[in-house]
Amino acid sequence: MEILLSGLKARRKAAGLTQQQLAAAADVSVATIFKHEQGAINGVDGNTLDALCAALGCQRYELFLPPNSDVPEKDLSADFRRQMA
Repeated sequence: MEILLSGLKARRKAAGLTQQQLAAAADVSVATIFKHEQGAINGVDGNTLDALCAALGCQRYELFLPPNSDVPEKDLSADFRRQMA
């Protein structure tokens, strides 16, 4: 199963947050965090994505990169960065 927001769990853990803490900071349910981390949700609402990014202090595209990705931003396609802005 492919996880759409494959970088979410790693970002959350790197920030030292529990699912409950991230959910509270992003004003979403714990179930939403859990389902995204498990790959049980096939899409993501722009408002939810923005709230998660604000809570984690990251850019949209970073949540789509696999954990420990070493792909520099400059190597991401301009189209992908534009869609994630």
